Amino acid sequence: MKFIKKGSGIVKAPIQELKNLVKEELYDGNSFNADIFNEYGIFVLREFLNVEYLKEFIDLYFNSIDEGVIVKDAYHKTQVKIDMIPEFNEIAHSDEFIKLSKMIYQTSAAVDFYRIVKKDSNNYAAVFPHQDSCYSIGNFNSTSIFIALTNSGPDNGGLKLYPGTKNFGHTGDAGTLNLEILPEGYPSISPYLQVGDALIMNSGTWHESPESQTKEPRVYLEFQIRDGKDPAARDYIFGSDSRRWVINMTVDEIYLDSREQRLVRLYKHNAELLKKINTFE
Repeated sequence: MKFIKKGSGIVKAPIQELKNLVKEELYDGNSFNADIFNEYGIFVLREFLNVEYLKEFIDLYFNSIDEGVIVKDAYHKTQVKIDMIPEFNEIAHSDEFIKLSKMIYQTSAAVDFYRIVKKDSNNYAAVFPHQDSCYSIGNFNSTSIFIALTNSGPDNGGLKLYPGTKNFGHTGDAGTLNLEILPEGYPSISPYLQVGDALIMNSGTWHESPESQTKEPRVYLEFQIRDGKDPAARDYIFGSDSRRWVINMTVDEIYLDSREQRLVRLYKHNAELLKKINTFE
């Protein structure tokens, strides 16, 4: 067990255990291991969905992005919102997806949201280290299932994850995490995924992605799911809704003023200033 101390702060983690996990690739297999996932917050499930089954969704994505039906979010480095194309959500109600969801949340589960996160020749920048839980409404214990629609890895900006970091809990804010506070030797994983593989990640897991070197498409179809008892659960995959407390709203509906809203206003203001500067040149 290693820890570091900076000032009055301490960070502690079972480094040798984590190194064994990575060396033995215990987080990676053709069958989902719920014990590994629950402990370390990550799992790579090989051949999760059949490539032939996914082909129509892959074509749907590329046709939609080429025709401008969907576009990358102006204020996000990789996000493409696709909720206007309900066909994608059919995957969450497939037999294989339901089977996996039942191994993560035993009694009921629901989709919070689904989206594309992509890199390509137009968008290839690195994404800073962060955890997703601070950007979501509801309880901490949500799960992202990233389904590879293209082959991906470090060369084209694939995800890099720090196993076990979900055990640190909520870090108290949203932004770029300081990886230097992790104990010396803390391992990471940068899995190569083929079409149909799935990367399953607890939303508290620290992760990032490098700049794409090849600029070849790296496309994940991401579903964020959560326990059906969660107040923010939306579209039920299995189980029934017996909740007494529910909150299904956007951040803009919940907040009058938030960090995210202030950032969006800042981006818009900067874009307007840049437009004025270019007009005078």
